[in-house]
Amino acid sequence: MSQELTFKVWISSMMENGNRTNRLGFTAFGHDDY
Repeated sequence: MSQELTFKVWISSMMENGNRTNRLGFTAFGHDDY
């Protein structure tokens, strides 16, 4: 599995969960504007 595909799947699962912990994970990657 390519990194890009893994990232897309991760984002997809994040959006479904709507979990605060996942948002913190995004911030760690510098996407705190999500």
